[in-house]
Amino acid sequence: ASGIACVEMSSGYGKRLIHPDNEGGAAAAVAYLVGLGHRRIAHWRGGVSGNYASVHRQSGFVAAVAGHGLRSEDCPVLGDVDSVTALLRRPPAERPTALFAFNDYQAFMVLDIARGLGLRVPDDLSVVGFDDGVLAEAARPMLTTVRNPLEEQALAAITVLQALWRGEPEPPIPPAVPTRLVIRDSTAAPAAA
Repeated sequence: ASGIACVEMSSGYGKRLIHPDNEGGAAAAVAYLVGLGHRRIAHWRGGVSGNYASVHRQSGFVAAVAGHGLRSEDCPVLGDVDSVTALLRRPPAERPTALFAFNDYQAFMVLDIARGLGLRVPDDLSVVGFDDGVLAEAARPMLTTVRNPLEEQALAAITVLQALWRGEPEPPIPPAVPTRLVIRDSTAAPAAA
């Protein structure tokens, strides 16, 4: 409204949003887990209601679950740490064998919750994050995660901003920047498989 050129990156609400392929990243995580043999996969969605990334990662998760023929009741979407903890406290036949978290931070929390409940990752629970931040490799076990391509998003955002600053016609916002699943030690086939 002030006339200052503005571009949002990764998540936001504006018309100039440069973002990763949230849906595709979530779908890749589910496909990988299904390929390992998981049939009970939970998703811990982002906490902010209406958050662009959270909405689209959840949408990608739900669509992938349906696309792989999994039952929605076996693949719940969870909204907070208490519901995650309660689900992981269930008996082995009732709890998920894998969990896809909204971001790496939440995945780290899942690793901690699992450890506190005596669950072994990945033997009892596979965990996948989203971002591939600098701590993903420092986690124990090292975190399997979807790489959020921040560098590519930043380059696209700078290109749009430069055109706006120069007074050129507004360039089109690029489509979602592709993500990539980075497989590390926090995932494995479920024990029953």
